[in-house]
Amino acid sequence: MRKHSCIALLLASAALAQKQVSVQGILRDPKGAAVTDAVILLQPCEASFLPALAGYVLPAPPIESHSNARGEFLIPSALPGLLLARTANGLGAIEPMVMPSRAVRMQLMPMAELNCGGKEPCTLWPAWLAFDGTRHHLPAQSGTDVRLPAGTYEIWCELAEGFRWQRITLSSGQQSVLPPAPDRLRLTQSEPSIVRAFGFPQVTLLDLSRTSSTLLGDAQNAELTAEWPRLLLSVPIRAASARDKAATLQLPGPPPATDQLFSIQLSGLPESTSARAFLIAQSSSGTRRVLACSTSNAQQRILVPCTPLAGDLWLIVTAAGFAPLAVAHSTIANDTVLTLKTGRTLSCRVLTSDAQPAVGVMVDFIPDDASPATIRSPTNDLGITSLGPIAATGMLSVTDAQYGTAKQALALSDSVTLKLDLLAIVRGRILDTQGKPIALATVILRDPTGKLVPAERATTSDTDGTFSFCGLPEDVLLVLFAQQIREGKTWSGRADVPRDGSFINLTLKNEDPQLRPVPNGH
Repeated sequence: MRKHSCIALLLASAALAQKQVSVQGILRDPKGAAVTDAVILLQPCEASFLPALAGYVLPAPPIESHSNARGEFLIPSALPGLLLARTANGLGAIEPMVMPSRAVRMQLMPMAELNCGGKEPCTLWPAWLAFDGTRHHLPAQSGTDVRLPAGTYEIWCELAEGFRWQRITLSSGQQSVLPPAPDRLRLTQSEPSIVRAFGFPQVTLLDLSRTSSTLLGDAQNAELTAEWPRLLLSVPIRAASARDKAATLQLPGPPPATDQLFSIQLSGLPESTSARAFLIAQSSSGTRRVLACSTSNAQQRILVPCTPLAGDLWLIVTAAGFAPLAVAHSTIANDTVLTLKTGRTLSCRVLTSDAQPAVGVMVDFIPDDASPATIRSPTNDLGITSLGPIAATGMLSVTDAQYGTAKQALALSDSVTLKLDLLAIVRGRILDTQGKPIALATVILRDPTGKLVPAERATTSDTDGTFSFCGLPEDVLLVLFAQQIREGKTWSGRADVPRDGSFINLTLKNEDPQLRPVPNGH
């Protein structure tokens, strides 16, 4: 759900708008007053990218600005992205998708405080998780306690004794402490390599100077990537058979260029253009992970592992200026020739049900019979996005938390228009037992039947206790759960969503056990 309203922008001239595109906005505190001298960080989003390869892309450097005495800010940028605003006194907010040439109004709320589980300072790398599971990396923080706006995060942190990994949901104004992690796994390597956290390429666990590292708690089950000059390997770490605190796992060296590797010849590329090949494993649910990555040599040949795992394996080849190529791993062999094509750029316009531009929604182009090569791009302030280059027929798909889903089959064309439906909306208010509104309560919407994608969505109640969810399928069973920690006690409530779409008043009650007097004083 978007909690901002757009405010009008006045541009000096069309030429100025083209030369000085910027993200603009205004900040307000919970009482509606201007927030001055707040730090504003824009994390730019790539104009067009492959979601299957997101774990191998370093996040772009954030662009920093500050709010003025009126709570206004301006960040020069031609790219959309995630906006993070925070103050020294603990207020903060995240806007997941802001667009150049459009202003945004952000209401800052008390941030959550997270302790990584010790008194010593740690370094924390947080990634805010969108409703579809997409990671949005935020700048690293250091200290004993770190502050983050409310939301669901995937985090890596480095402590004196090792590295931790966690998925955690943080509530506004609440303090959270990572639980103790007594189990640990020591990583060593048989020969020099660079080991990083998968999905967090900025987090280095081992390198040429650090030959050992320790994984704590759930980090033992996190996925890693080990980088050698010829090949990137994704190494899953599992501690199920090594629970002893002294357990050590030695990472293997790279496979030799023998029968363990295919040598693939790439065709259609200029000599000066290099390509990268990614071996992808795709599950039955559609999730994907990278098993290996290699770079072409001067002769445009590339090394690919033979069959490291059974299952639905794909090879994706990418090169600047060329359409991504996806082929089933079972169809390639040694000396296979793969031809890359320049393709063409596809322009897509997305409109809402009332013919207005759908701004900041993600558009997917899914090639026929090659879903791992899906290309994703956000729409701009006119509801237009460019996907490409593409060189195949496929399906256009738009999935958005506010509008729902739209799909359209696509032949090779230059432009297309999609129309979104608003779908169903759930609205309500969180109240205490006296009937007064409760702000900053965590509200979760679930679908026991599994028809909602994702099956669980979360938000927080506003200052007047209200909340809403948009883009919901009709005629499904939806259930609301709400919770808040107040004075150390847990207040919670549950309600079924009525089929008629009526407004919901959800009352929170104290769920903690209470001691009461019993007969005879016992």
